[in-house]
Amino acid sequence: MSMDTSDTGLQTLMQEYRTHLRGDVVTAKLDVHPAAANLPDLTPTTPEPTAEEALEEAPSEELQWALDLPPRRGAGCGCLGQDVRGEAGAG
Repeated sequence: MSMDTSDTGLQTLMQEYRTHLRGDVVTAKLDVHPAAANLPDLTPTTPEPTAEEALEEAPSEELQWALDLPPRRGAGCGCLGQDVRGEAGAG
């Protein structure tokens, strides 16, 4: 789908309008509180688990392998010539 010059001109005009509108809101020349008061409530219907609840849950099978790994020596992150397994890198 190609755009003709009138579509491009309209897009440019809309972009300029958005820019000026943002500027008016940021500089408090335009009060958006009345419009914001009429927005729908978007709070989730199911609450997020608390940190304690998340810790109580058993790890998924996909992550269990990470818990079964032996502890690594040092804090190598691969940036000092070691790969993620702690072995000497080729470089």
